[in-house]
Amino acid sequence: MKLRRGFKTEAERRSVQLRKELGLRAYDCLLARQLADYLGITIFAVNEIPGLTGSDVETICSGDVSAVAVIGCTPPLIIHNHLHAPTRQESDLMHEIAHCMLGHRSKCQEEKQSFFLHSYDPEQEEEAQWLGGCLQIPREGLVWALRQGMDVAAVASWFKASRQMVSYRRSITGVSRQLRR
Repeated sequence: MKLRRGFKTEAERRSVQLRKELGLRAYDCLLARQLADYLGITIFAVNEIPGLTGSDVETICSGDVSAVAVIGCTPPLIIHNHLHAPTRQESDLMHEIAHCMLGHRSKCQEEKQSFFLHSYDPEQEEEAQWLGGCLQIPREGLVWALRQGMDVAAVASWFKASRQMVSYRRSITGVSRQLRR
């Protein structure tokens, strides 16, 4: 699926602008919880949801649930699977923060179904994937890190991201090709 013209550039700019607003440089790590606090988004781990029993939490976390944004409430709310690796949680949270920033509403929210059964249309998922990646590792920050001689593991550690996310951002942004020239 192709994103609308200008979306990628706009997302990269927004990521850097948010960092500036928070007193960070384009290459500084921005943690999902820090960004959520700034944007007024509440984050709960599944085991922090009032009224759920231990077996409810186990059932939810053993399924495919990574994170879900509940955008129709004030403040917006993100619920995430606390049993995933910290790097996975960062990526999942940034993805859901992107949905919030973009004002996406899932089909279940429109149909008043369980928020654990949410789904977005493919274009919204693509937008959230791109913006979430930018929020976690902005292109400008990735270029800086690679020019510092950082390898994938060092970049991952710097941005609190998975190695897979670093490799994805290197590939999808064309940074590797740019630096080879």
